[in-house]
Amino acid sequence: MSHLTRLFHTVTAMFCEHEWARRVEGRRVYLECVNCLSTTPGLDMSQTAARGPVPTRPRRFRTAEAA
Repeated sequence: MSHLTRLFHTVTAMFCEHEWARRVEGRRVYLECVNCLSTTPGLDMSQTAARGPVPTRPRRFRTAEAA
């Protein structure tokens, strides 16, 4: 990609009202703008799935008394 093409793409992406769509390639998930085709670096889903579910604790609420 030439420098002029890259500059044009960058300036176009700056003024775009991004409308994101999900794109999956293998184990990586990307967000890509349908207007200017800007793409996020992506997430590797194989690493997050290998860790397993995150345990959660039940929430406890305290009631406040009016003074």
